[in-house]
Amino acid sequence: MVCQGTTEHIITQRDTIQLFMRPKIAICIPTYNEADTVGTTTTKIDVGLHKYLRDFEVIIVNADNNSADRTKNNFLSSKTNSKKKYLKSSKLGKGNNLVNFLLFCKLKGIDFAATIDSDIKTLDPIWIEHLLNPIISNKADFVTPLYFRNKFEGSTTNHFAFPLVYTFFGKSLRQPIGGEFSFNRSFIKYCLSKLISSEVRQYGIDIFLTIHALGGNFRVEEIFLGRKLHKPSFPKIVPMFKQVFASAIQTSSSYDIYKEQADDLSLKNKPYIDNYKDFKHEVKIKELANFAREQFFNNNALYLRNNLC
Repeated sequence: MVCQGTTEHIITQRDTIQLFMRPKIAICIPTYNEADTVGTTTTKIDVGLHKYLRDFEVIIVNADNNSADRTKNNFLSSKTNSKKKYLKSSKLGKGNNLVNFLLFCKLKGIDFAATIDSDIKTLDPIWIEHLLNPIISNKADFVTPLYFRNKFEGSTTNHFAFPLVYTFFGKSLRQPIGGEFSFNRSFIKYCLSKLISSEVRQYGIDIFLTIHALGGNFRVEEIFLGRKLHKPSFPKIVPMFKQVFASAIQTSSSYDIYKEQADDLSLKNKPYIDNYKDFKHEVKIKELANFAREQFFNNNALYLRNNLC
């Protein structure tokens, strides 16, 4: 027989336990030799977590490709209110970093997660709240970013990733490979159950996540973050495009093409072209243009044989 006082004491203990079982949030910063930016990025993320999400149990994770510089040291020595965790991958590739992060989230029972690239000059702490709020409030399972970007930026996005996603799934997501995403526990589990190819483990990881979000019928929402300025990615466009292309084809092949009414592009104020004039890729553009011209002439016989010119 249990007396009334004892019962009340047990209920109080349970209530106390529930109080300390706060939902868990993890923010990932994937890096490779980002010693010059990772400290500032970590600090800004921590400010956002402390200001907007202080009721949660939070951790900032640096998923790193075993950088040769001081990335690890600068991350761990940055002053934060949040806990920090350094994850090392001996194999290069942004995808390897994010797969390690997803595995970490599954192991630690993370409820809500987000990824932030390390080199963003315009990162604002409020981005953390904007990215995570739709997930936490159960309005979405996966959130993609929307930015103001220079018209010469995002070539792979504008000319391949966006058209493919819109054509295949009928969804107008301007930044399907934007880099800043958020997602919940069920989405993490779903992605880890899928084939993760060598291309996905490189730059193909972003399109892998977006396509599985759409193909898996998860609730997807776009969030406007403002202007995005970061280190030039244009010089890496050739290997990056190959990896994104291969990952997109591999991942989308497991889903049926969407045959219903697609999003009406005329009703959306997109693609948010930025008038910011800081564009420094003129030299690389000329190099790529000359490379394309050489390839055209070198493969002219192939094009003629297949009636391509």
